Amino acid sequence: MKKVIGAILLAGSFGAYADTQLSCDLDEIDSYSGEVTHNADVKVSVPDNHFRDKRVSEHDEDYVIYEEWVINPQASIYRLRGKLDGELVTLEKSMIEAGTGIVRGEIRHKELGSRPRKNTTYEGRCYLDE
Repeated sequence: MKKVIGAILLAGSFGAYADTQLSCDLDEIDSYSGEVTHNADVKVSVPDNHFRDKRVSEHDEDYVIYEEWVINPQASIYRLRGKLDGELVTLEKSMIEAGTGIVRGEIRHKELGSRPRKNTTYEGRCYLDE
């Protein structure tokens, strides 16, 4: 049986050392077409402490990825920004509420080569992996 994620996200403040593994059921709404897509069992690994990373794409050295997790008692907040030659081309943001497991977020991609533009919002619920 799935357990709703709750205070477990706070495990970092109580001395846990491993990431929290979640499964999320999400409904993604495409802002351009209005199409709704249901994504079941999306795996998410939430770090127990704040995390910030900058890395260069393996496929394009001009594409830099900035990834950040902010962990606090109310929620876990995720941000990813992708910059190509200094221009923001990818933005992903989400928030998982502690106590309820409700997740909300958005994804925005500019059109790049064969990758189409994307502007979606999503919401759903996350559960602890068993």
